Amino acid sequence: HLNEIDKETNYIHSSLEEYIKSVEHEKPQLQRLEGDLIAPENSRTHTSMASTRVYQKKRNREEQNLVERYVEPISSMGWIFGAEYPSNLIELEWKYIIKNHAHDSICGCCTDRVHRQIDERFESANDIGSTLLKTYSRAITRNLNSEELLLLTFNNSMVKGKQLVNAEVIVPYKGFELYDMEGRNIPYQIEKVEEIKASSIGIWSSMGNFSSTVNKIKFSFYVDFPF
Repeated sequence: HLNEIDKETNYIHSSLEEYIKSVEHEKPQLQRLEGDLIAPENSRTHTSMASTRVYQKKRNREEQNLVERYVEPISSMGWIFGAEYPSNLIELEWKYIIKNHAHDSICGCCTDRVHRQIDERFESANDIGSTLLKTYSRAITRNLNSEELLLLTFNNSMVKGKQLVNAEVIVPYKGFELYDMEGRNIPYQIEKVEEIKASSIGIWSSMGNFSSTVNKIKFSFYVDFPF
């Protein structure tokens, strides 16, 4: 439309990458700027904003990472296996997060009462995200139809190659062997072993008469992801 309105200028719908390439192609003599750029000449910058209510800024990054790097990829994989994609719930999760992006909210300069509401939105977003993550990752695991005790790992980093995986299992013993799908033994390092009551594992086990104890084992190992 702009090309039709302005006949003298050729407008191109492009991207930031292509724009940078076109600028570099012209080889302009550009001024080099370095540093934090917290005192610009033509606009006002709140130099103290970054240190205000840091806990909410950290929580914002955590919730965004949860939905971007965990919930959406896992839900997409579940959809590939035949599950319904939870678009409405993911949209609601994003709405809670984005409502906290208002100018004064994420800046941290509201009243304490308002910031308590911001915390509640983060909690609501986390409730949705953590529930979807558990639900769809379990659904994908069950879809594998294996009689073995499986520990399924997801490459949420999207980086090919060796990655450190931190995991947690609940088993009736304090040691176990870990193998990949080809039967190769995988070395691992135990970080913590906690003895818990079997009745505390979930709502269904708590309704029964379970007096035995099991071990919750936190451990780490390396996985060489092919993609």
